[in-house]
Amino acid sequence: MNKNKPRKSGALSLWAMLRQFLCLLLALTVALPAAGDAKIVFAAVRDSVVVLGDSDGGTIGSGVVIGKNIVVTNFHVVDKQEGSATHVWQARNYYATDWHKPEKFEIAGCQEKWDLCLLFVPGLSEERTGKIAALGQANYLAIGEEIYAFGNPVEQNFSLTRGIVSKLDYGWKETFGLPMVQTDADIAGGSSGGGLFNEKGELIGITTFTHRASDNISFAVPVELVTELLAKSSLGGKKRHAKTLADALRHQAELGNARAQFDLGWLYNNIDAENIEIRANQFTDEELWFLSNVLDDDFSDEKKLSLFVQMKAVEWYRRAAEQGHAQAQFNLGVSYYKGNGVTPNKQATEKWKRLAAEQGHMQAQTDLGSMYDTGDGVSEDKREAVKWYLLAARQGDTHAHYNLGLLYGEKGIEDYRESYIWFYIAAENGDKDAPAYRDEIAKKLTQAELREAQNEAQERLKIINAGRNQ
Repeated sequence: MNKNKPRKSGALSLWAMLRQFLCLLLALTVALPAAGDAKIVFAAVRDSVVVLGDSDGGTIGSGVVIGKNIVVTNFHVVDKQEGSATHVWQARNYYATDWHKPEKFEIAGCQEKWDLCLLFVPGLSEERTGKIAALGQANYLAIGEEIYAFGNPVEQNFSLTRGIVSKLDYGWKETFGLPMVQTDADIAGGSSGGGLFNEKGELIGITTFTHRASDNISFAVPVELVTELLAKSSLGGKKRHAKTLADALRHQAELGNARAQFDLGWLYNNIDAENIEIRANQFTDEELWFLSNVLDDDFSDEKKLSLFVQMKAVEWYRRAAEQGHAQAQFNLGVSYYKGNGVTPNKQATEKWKRLAAEQGHMQAQTDLGSMYDTGDGVSEDKREAVKWYLLAARQGDTHAHYNLGLLYGEKGIEDYRESYIWFYIAAENGDKDAPAYRDEIAKKLTQAELREAQNEAQERLKIINAGRNQ
């Protein structure tokens, strides 16, 4: 073939032009948002938000129905200060043309630090604005994702506004343990305690406040804290609300919410074995029957309960773990290691801890490193151990620092410089055993090597601690 021969060019055929037009049309269809998205979300969430106000109907804030007779709102909406909400108002429908008589509520659980409160509302009716909202997961949100705020701003009840996820604000991590969701959706006074929803109509946050310097910088508490509060309030709150809260959590878990499944597993794992009255409030009627009639009569009540709750914890941890929940994966790995609620299985331990470690779970990384370091249930592999220890060490895990010091000091490896550095870092971060090992390793280094190792350790320590504080 003559490579220098000019290629043919000319007018496009009719078919080629038609094909280009169809491709352009397809591209435009994909790029443009689907018409009616906001309408679909509105239809899904409109009956899940209630008005929190005074006995005369004045709007003070908003709330979201998350279980039968359970509403979540902000703590500052109901904190018993002057001007706080005292009643829940339900409309016959979202047009609010026919208001139901106001219902008083009881505080079922609060966490002031998170600005969250759970309300027990005896007269809450699903025939009105009392439909239970489905919970989503804020930790999977992406910057730029479209979201919707629904609440009762400045007495314009049941208003929907649209925006995007502007930022996942980690500046609040020390307070919440999770980033707050920042959005440009319009959230005005009266919307506190309302819902922030994703495009599926799932609750992903509780709208909490707007930045005083800008109307389009607003924040929502991530929904993961709502399920955690349900679990903790069911376990440690008022006895008369325990079952209702547990049922609300179970409802969300059965809908498939991974965080609710994890928190339900945690709840089972932490039920008080000594208090029959409290523990009965956590179980369904079917579970109570099983406890009474199926398990071996030779078991004492306490032992029977202990076995049963471990099995139930594993059941819910597994459901969450299979959806990729890292803490559930780690807890399931621990259950297999200890034989809590399941037959001990080191292979399953390694599987679940590895899955958690691959998602960055620090303790799972350290545990996995330890398994390979000592050959505990897996073939001993020092290189694999170092890999996982280092990942945890960079996140600031002092156990990983200490274990790296031990590993590098072992016979056959004997990298005393690295051993000294990691014992130094472990000691600086509070490990009580590390100083003695560090000083012993120092004797194996020359003065020049020791000074260099100390300088390197101080530099690594700065980087580790800076990352830990982000």
